Amino acid sequence: MSDKTHETKGLLDYIHILLKWRRFIVINFLLVVLITYGITLLLPKWHYSQSIVLPPKDQMMGPAGGLPGIARMVGIPGAAGLMGQQGVYNYLSILKSRSIQVEMINEFDLRKVYDLPDDPIEDVLREFQANVDIVLDDEGALVIGVYDRDPNRAAEMANRYVSLLHKYYTDLNVREASSRREFVEKRLAQNKEELEALEERMRTFQTEHGFIVVPDQIEQGMKSIAEMYAIRTIKELELDVYKETLGPDNPLYKGARLELNAINNRLSGVPDQTVESLRIFRELMIQQKIFELLTPMLEEARLEELRDTPTVLVLDEAVPSDERARPKRLLVTLAMGVVSLIVSISYVLTNDILDKMKETNPDRYNKVQDIRNMLKNPLRSEK
Repeated sequence: MSDKTHETKGLLDYIHILLKWRRFIVINFLLVVLITYGITLLLPKWHYSQSIVLPPKDQMMGPAGGLPGIARMVGIPGAAGLMGQQGVYNYLSILKSRSIQVEMINEFDLRKVYDLPDDPIEDVLREFQANVDIVLDDEGALVIGVYDRDPNRAAEMANRYVSLLHKYYTDLNVREASSRREFVEKRLAQNKEELEALEERMRTFQTEHGFIVVPDQIEQGMKSIAEMYAIRTIKELELDVYKETLGPDNPLYKGARLELNAINNRLSGVPDQTVESLRIFRELMIQQKIFELLTPMLEEARLEELRDTPTVLVLDEAVPSDERARPKRLLVTLAMGVVSLIVSISYVLTNDILDKMKETNPDRYNKVQDIRNMLKNPLRSEK
């Protein structure tokens, strides 16, 4: 019961102190609010303009469709979505690159705009970055926002940012397509050589052994022989398990051994010519499949090199805005008003504590005063 009484009395004491100093607190609050608002009126107005760019689509052409197409062909889940997301991050990397930012600074003479004529380029870049806001919105679109004191220049800069994004992104795509074309051309030339060598090898084999290899027969033969080799592998594993667990004298082990011998006999009866023809045909089919994949990829890379259509899809172009974006007068004024209340209340309560300490504990009060004096004159030596 006594604890609650003391707690209530303490709360009442604080309320009494604040009411006692209410004039001081209110005057400080009003002064800070008025001064802050007056300063914000004197600060230059900044305008904001933004362009909205859609995330890039899968622009690969041809049956293969490049990496996304191959990913879809082999059945990788979400391959197209991953490629689209990667394209957005490519946009962000380009927009935040030093090259495009320096080009923007030089084109709009931002050294003069920011009043940094002789400062290092790093300082100008930091000021420029502070006035550019590049983010992804909730729908995945890319928002390129620019702050500037001139609303027309803000809109021009935002739109120019999009133009440079298109320029750099197209250039990167062309260079990537050129590199890809060179690589595919080399690999396709190698593939053609291997195909010709295998075709000649098949022709020589057929001439030497006096029979023609028919693809359907070869495919059926490959399937049958492959099944026998697979069964033999399973029987060998089964035989090893029986030997370890049951022993070589067990009937199950002996039965498995007989089955394995029968399979080996069947495989030994396969002519060497048949096995060799299967191997040649298999390698020929592999190289043929590689040829079928590389040919459309080469055509796609050639088309990408010549592509001059827009790759950056603009949803909204930036337009000049008459509204002030910065400074946010009301927000700044309210924030400084809250700070003034906190500082005033802290000052009042601290002074009240010191006054009570002076009466109840003079020694402790003197130590506090000594600390305050030392903080005021930190370099003065104490005797």
